[in-house]
Amino acid sequence: MKFEKKAAGGAAMATQMPDLETELRKLETTEKQLLDMGLAIGKAYGGAFYGLDFFAYAVLKRSLAIIAGFSTLLRARNFVCAAALVRLHLDTLLRFAAGTLVDDPHKFATAILKGEHVRKLRDNKGKLMTDQYLVSCLSGQNPWIRRVYNATSGYVHL
Repeated sequence: MKFEKKAAGGAAMATQMPDLETELRKLETTEKQLLDMGLAIGKAYGGAFYGLDFFAYAVLKRSLAIIAGFSTLLRARNFVCAAALVRLHLDTLLRFAAGTLVDDPHKFATAILKGEHVRKLRDNKGKLMTDQYLVSCLSGQNPWIRRVYNATSGYVHL
């Protein structure tokens, strides 16, 4: 698929846009990678399970569901709902990554699984782990996080 983009000075130039179906198939191939991660978690430490392992399984399960829903919505050309799932996926990443900011990730994960909200928990510096704080922590190494978080907020909050 091609579309025109204006170059400096207003001249139109053709740009190749990736085929949606091809890109969705690439995304869907991550399913095997996610399932393999789950198997690796289950085999680690002789099959012993910790709080973080259960949390990781919840993240993997949610990620698989979000990817499947996202693909379905894009194929149906339901871009508004698909964009909201991008934010949901990013929120999942933020909450899982919060486990790297605490002294005891297993205790953190167990608290989350018991219903505690990440935003009410503190990191190893004593800071509350709100979305904005997590975005700022992770954006240092991954600048796209802030842009995607801000861009997709409008699809979640009316």
